[in-house]
Amino acid sequence: GYDYIELSGYEVSTLSDAAFTELLSIIKGGSIPCLGFNDYGRLAPALVGEAFDAQSIRAYAKKIFKRGHQLGIQSIGIGAPTLRKLPKDFSAKTADEQCQLALSIILEEAEPYQIFVLFESIHNYACDYCHTLKAAYKLAKTIDHPLLKLVADFYHMQVMGESPETMLNYIDIIQHSHISGCGAHYERPYLTETDTPFIQDVFSTLRKAGKPLTLSLECDAAQFETRAAASFACLKNLWNTNAI
Repeated sequence: GYDYIELSGYEVSTLSDAAFTELLSIIKGGSIPCLGFNDYGRLAPALVGEAFDAQSIRAYAKKIFKRGHQLGIQSIGIGAPTLRKLPKDFSAKTADEQCQLALSIILEEAEPYQIFVLFESIHNYACDYCHTLKAAYKLAKTIDHPLLKLVADFYHMQVMGESPETMLNYIDIIQHSHISGCGAHYERPYLTETDTPFIQDVFSTLRKAGKPLTLSLECDAAQFETRAAASFACLKNLWNTNAI
């Protein structure tokens, strides 16, 4: 029942040429388009920190955008918490300068394909840099590139105490959103009817946004076939019955 999929950019980047060709055939021959990548990188070059290396950032971006273009994606989400680790007392100014440079390099590689780069705030239990939509918005506005937009991830926002409606303060450059449950140890379970109040708040906010936005269910992969189907049914029912 889903309209599209997002694939893991990291996993796509690690495929052999033969495996990628097989994936390309499956996607092109299927009925559900791949509109974007999430999971930009796990072991990819760091966006900030002591291991920052501009040349490596460019090489990785070049590969991931080329493969993304072949798959027909429209955007790449950059959350990548493992690439945003900082040692204690690392300069905040230096981290900002590094991330601005990293995103500028990534955007240069995106330009030939006109693929959007969607930066994402990540909660402070997962990474050490850029935890709120406000911080992500400030960074994006500083760079000020037409292909640079934001992801509003309602899971990360929830952990950081940001209500779904916080998104409306930054709606001019928000293009995409993610949703999931939030476990006791910050895991991302699939949504069920017990999440109804949260889902209602999210849907209410999306209706107030005044612009079309995509919403992806971004959850832990366990029991995908059954739980993803059940989550879709829950979301569809709440949306269609206007239960907000």
